Amino acid sequence: MRLGHALVLWAALAGALGGAGCGAPAHRPARPGSPAPRVTREAAATPADPPRPAFAARLAARRAAHGDAIVGDASLEGPRALHLVLEAGRCYAIEAVTDAEARLVVTDEHGHEVAAAEGEDPRAGRVCPRWTSSFTLAVEVSGSAGVLIVGE
Repeated sequence: MRLGHALVLWAALAGALGGAGCGAPAHRPARPGSPAPRVTREAAATPADPPRPAFAARLAARRAAHGDAIVGDASLEGPRALHLVLEAGRCYAIEAVTDAEARLVVTDEHGHEVAAAEGEDPRAGRVCPRWTSSFTLAVEVSGSAGVLIVGE
């Protein structure tokens, strides 16, 4: 960038920021050779992805979307293990709405993993037991989680 262009850009930034951080009052033009204006993070921010809806709003929306199909629902803080009894001949979708990265692991009564998922708002997929039995759903999350068991 040539010096002339740098000065024009500098003057434009100083005017846009109202002289903030450069030591010169907003009504007086900046002098060549004076320090460059400080551009704050807020002023330099570029448009990003829209913010993700709040945890509570996302959980409420997911509950509303599933409606009467929800057969189990739990709100958790931190890691937990939940005891489930799933019926033979019926399939279940197991998912979580979280405010942090999470991992879901479903194990059968013998400790064998039957479904797992991780990430933001993980979905462990379909679990279709061949017999009615006890299962454990381990939820590993550092923050809040809303766990939904949806019958299909």
